[in-house]
Amino acid sequence: MLVNGPAIPINGDDVHVLSTPVEFYEQLIQNISQAKDRLVITSLYIGNGELEEKLYREIESFLERGGSATIIVDHGRGLRGEKKSTYARCLKMYKQYHHNLTLGYFYSPLVEQSIVAKRISQLQETLATQHTKIYLADDKLILSGANLESAYFTNRQDRYIQFSNRKLGNFFSILAQIITKHSYLMHSPDEGLNDARKVDFSSFKADVNAHLSNFDGLKESKHDTLFHPSVQAGWADVRNDEHLLESVLSNLTKEDKIYFCSGYFNPPSPLCQAISSTKASVELLSADCRANGFYKAKFPKSGITPAYQLFADDMLEELGSKELNYNEWNRDQWTFHAKGMWFYTSSSCFAASIGSSNFSHRSYLKDLEAGGLISTQNKSLQNALDAERSRIWAHAHERKTSIQKVPNWVKKVAPRLKAFF
Repeated sequence: MLVNGPAIPINGDDVHVLSTPVEFYEQLIQNISQAKDRLVITSLYIGNGELEEKLYREIESFLERGGSATIIVDHGRGLRGEKKSTYARCLKMYKQYHHNLTLGYFYSPLVEQSIVAKRISQLQETLATQHTKIYLADDKLILSGANLESAYFTNRQDRYIQFSNRKLGNFFSILAQIITKHSYLMHSPDEGLNDARKVDFSSFKADVNAHLSNFDGLKESKHDTLFHPSVQAGWADVRNDEHLLESVLSNLTKEDKIYFCSGYFNPPSPLCQAISSTKASVELLSADCRANGFYKAKFPKSGITPAYQLFADDMLEELGSKELNYNEWNRDQWTFHAKGMWFYTSSSCFAASIGSSNFSHRSYLKDLEAGGLISTQNKSLQNALDAERSRIWAHAHERKTSIQKVPNWVKKVAPRLKAFF
């Protein structure tokens, strides 16, 4: 498969596709408990329930053993909740282990430009976030779209793939270091967060592009699988993830098939054009309104779920005459947060994406995202990726727009705020 950009050769037998939220949580705990040297965690935030507390205690045990840890979350989301916030719990941990713990709170330059958003943390989250999900313990790396919060460990469907590969671990460890350079840092337990960031767009772009170029040219090693890492930060003109998927879509044939899912369908025009132009057939899957995490939320968040119904209509209109099937995911007492693409030729899944991006307007233009594409000839891995996709589609049904009425105020407001979803 012809793909532009860097690639890291890996052994397909060293890739493990996790199936359930419980399996994701248990694997995460196990990886940290067995780690000796390094731990890297990047997430939107970390929750404050019993499951999260067990996770914190496992991190503290790792630090007690002398390992070095880096934890990065979004600034606005990480500080929300005051005494129950990610910041408050991490500060408690930092006071005891500040010699071998780095805490970063990413603060987007887009927020820096907004006087109002700088003063109101929830507006910061609306404008832009640190959205990557990197969970690295020594050389065991889990890439996912799941945050570290109890729902993602129990009944919120997402995706999680573990890689056991040092070069791949190094790539995402260095990426975390780059994100740290652009974050508020904790330098002293008594001083709070220190603003020592490089906040300009050009320096972030230069750092990421230099990092990506360092991992190019690694395709010559013997392998049965390639991992193509990707980073997306449209605000800094870093569009690696966007270009990677467009490259794959443009090289598909009529014999190929794409399965594409996202909990929040609101793809930007370049992605719609790439899907519309591809020769492959397309299967789409998004959250049924009842499986949307904002379903029956209080005003004004009550408008988010019907807004996505309008965005999906816009997407279908933009895809035009493209032949496709569009289904929705629903499972009683569950919500849907999975996102990704699976690529098939004949009956074999030869490639799949994994990462934090929802493939939406904000994923491409406002948030900071990371992930990549697995391209494999390993039959066992192909079967595992196919089984993962089948499990997700097992809860699919034909799209029903009659379940939820779209309020008039949403019809008026949603088009104006589309770029923030």
